[in-house]
Amino acid sequence: MTLGEIVYSFAMSCYLSFIRIAAVFNEKARLWITGRKAQASVLSDLKLTKCIWFHVSSLGEFEQGRNLIECIKKNHPEIPIVLTFFSPSGFEIRKNYAFADHIFYLPSDGEKSSVKFIEAINPIFAIFVKYEFWYFYFKYLRLKNIPVFLISAIFHDKHFLFNSFSGILKKIPSFVTHFFVQDEKSEEFLRKKGYTNVSLAGDTRIDRVLTIVGESTAFRDEKIEIFKGTSKIIIAGSSYLTEEKFIEERLKKRNVPVKYILVPHHVNYRRLKELKDRFEDKAIFYSESLSPEQLIQKNILVVDLVGILNKIYKYADIALIGGGFNKGIHNLLEPVAHHLPVIFGPKNHQKFPEAIWLINSKSGFLVKNSIEFLKITDFLLEGENAKKTGKIAFIEISSRKGGTGKIYSFLINNFKEHFAI
Repeated sequence: MTLGEIVYSFAMSCYLSFIRIAAVFNEKARLWITGRKAQASVLSDLKLTKCIWFHVSSLGEFEQGRNLIECIKKNHPEIPIVLTFFSPSGFEIRKNYAFADHIFYLPSDGEKSSVKFIEAINPIFAIFVKYEFWYFYFKYLRLKNIPVFLISAIFHDKHFLFNSFSGILKKIPSFVTHFFVQDEKSEEFLRKKGYTNVSLAGDTRIDRVLTIVGESTAFRDEKIEIFKGTSKIIIAGSSYLTEEKFIEERLKKRNVPVKYILVPHHVNYRRLKELKDRFEDKAIFYSESLSPEQLIQKNILVVDLVGILNKIYKYADIALIGGGFNKGIHNLLEPVAHHLPVIFGPKNHQKFPEAIWLINSKSGFLVKNSIEFLKITDFLLEGENAKKTGKIAFIEISSRKGGTGKIYSFLINNFKEHFAI
């Protein structure tokens, strides 16, 4: 091992020790440890002759790769799919995903553990989604002449692989067979760095959200339909405290016949109590036994159920998306796929290409405070403005679809022999 590899291995060991300590009091860390221990015996007995390996960090990245997984599986059902997750939040939800033949946690990145895992699954090629860069895995795949593809990637001047403190991580891009990037800036950045093995494929999440919307056209929710009636709806998707304060301000200062659906990002006792205390008798909760009269009379419906947000956007006219006053904006593509204009906060918005192109097309709106929120919603609720603006947003997303097809065509045209192995 080189000095850089020794330093990297030490850092990984420290990270593993930190997770073990955190596992004593943190459920997610505990799952991270116990999940990997539980699969050890399965992996030791596993000897695949070939597979296609997909690796994702968590649930969001899984959704980015999902359409490609299903495309490959439908066209090549004879080739096993191995899917690995880094995070429990993805693995626990998708551990029974039907289009993957084997689903594991990714064993920690070490010189021996990476070799052991790759030799157990024998991939014909490996597909990593967006942000996942693991030195020993990438290195050993390259040594074995196994093609490595990075999809839905984003690169920029401050990317950690290209700064002066990256150490041996700077080598990782040289191990990649081909980059499929989300935007022109990423493509330009890589080419300036000397990487010509790059294609602009776009964000594969767009294909996925359009598929979800197509599948949900027949979806109906009687509670929400009664609650909505003929009113316009502002939906706060994946909301936090700030977005909920905006709704509260609008209730106080605007006497307009608008109703609100709140879907908090965290559905737990503490958050639901906060909402109950904040809105008191103005709000009703989806999980309650509600009469039609209650649904008609109340102005706020809190959806305290996980898993239906991407379907119920169809009932809204405007979407306020959470996260923009916390760590970063949550999913903008889902409401846009339902023809909704979107409103969001400023935190880290530059990191989200869809936020930029929605702002530029005037179909997405960045707000910094409740005053700006009131101004934008006043405009959108006037006449047909919300519908017209939502149509522009949908055109923006539709014009960028097709990333999955581009990647699959590239693989078939340039690596056809791998599929035939």
